[in-house]
Amino acid sequence: MPKEIRHKATGIHLVLIAPGSFRMGSKNEDNEKPAHKVTITKPFYLGKYEVNQAEWLKAMNSKPWENETYAGRVTTASVNHVLWNQCQEFLVKLNQSSGLKSGMRFALPTEAQWEYACRAETTTKFYFGDDASKLGDYAWFNKNAFEVNEKYAHPVGKKKPNAFGLYDMHGNVWEWCQDWYGDYQSTSAIDPSGPTGGKRRVMRGGSWYDSPFGCRSAGRLGFFPVMRTGDIGFRVSVRDF
Repeated sequence: MPKEIRHKATGIHLVLIAPGSFRMGSKNEDNEKPAHKVTITKPFYLGKYEVNQAEWLKAMNSKPWENETYAGRVTTASVNHVLWNQCQEFLVKLNQSSGLKSGMRFALPTEAQWEYACRAETTTKFYFGDDASKLGDYAWFNKNAFEVNEKYAHPVGKKKPNAFGLYDMHGNVWEWCQDWYGDYQSTSAIDPSGPTGGKRRVMRGGSWYDSPFGCRSAGRLGFFPVMRTGDIGFRVSVRDF
């Protein structure tokens, strides 16, 4: 499999993530317990960047962020103000012109795939270590965005990437995942895909509004899929179904 691929119609750039195992969750936060071993058995591709406005426009010919507070100021800014359901519509468009081999298609990453890719073989609070004072080199978050009156989604790819070559896994916008939001299982898991139902969908990564705590690799929230805000966007994956 190529190490990187691009979607021809939109230019979305994806990076190959090899299979492996990691410790998902944390010991201290109730909604991140229990920390447990997860094994990802198949390679998958994940967006090198969060989906930006220009990429969304090419596929959808719409601007969900238009006239909204906190919208990005340039077309290279991450999409925000998008519903989970709208992300699914976007994925349908990508798959109609994907050029992918049989069995592969665009989707939102599972929560496990997201955290595995974010950590990039690290076990620390952030993919660069535990020192939150360094977060500004890697993320847009409250200190270098919200608190300096840059209250909007920022251009993607302007901060340092993780070891897998992925940008903005910490901060900028929360990223929708495919899973329903719920408690973790207490045993080891293989390719988990979350609960079979629920009311909220998983979001990961923190945003320009959040403190370093919200931007940690293990941080997670659940949000109703029919709601949207200025600090929620997404990135896409390509995986085998």
